[in-house]
Amino acid sequence: MRNFIWSLVALMLVACNDTDSDDFKKDSGSYAFKQSELVVDVTPDTESFRLEAYYLREPDPSLRGFISVHLNKLEELPYEDYVSYPIGPFWTEDEDGTMFTDVAIYPENIHEEVSFVLSVMCAYDIGEVGFDGNEPIRDITIRLRPVE
Repeated sequence: MRNFIWSLVALMLVACNDTDSDDFKKDSGSYAFKQSELVVDVTPDTESFRLEAYYLREPDPSLRGFISVHLNKLEELPYEDYVSYPIGPFWTEDEDGTMFTDVAIYPENIHEEVSFVLSVMCAYDIGEVGFDGNEPIRDITIRLRPVE
């Protein structure tokens, strides 16, 4: 399963960085998370939290909502035990232009604070670092804190 996930990441690397290809015609825009840290107080009834982003530069209309993020981690963290990150990069837009996606939580597994970092997969602003495995861009730290 881990190899399959890394294969998908590799495909995204090619898609995000292949700006010289003849097929590269559409602009995916540039985006950022609305906050650099999100603390979620988790009770036994907590079902999800909302992850929000916004566009710094508008994308081609056909790519609107196509925001892809990845887990940025230094240590091994089985985050799948705590959250179920939505499959697919499509996000919903609310009335003020905020793009959002809901992330499911498994509160029964959260007995102490859990932290992990998510990063935007690619952006095309001049001078910005794309996702190349060397430097993450537009990180958000998620802290899940159990509340008795």
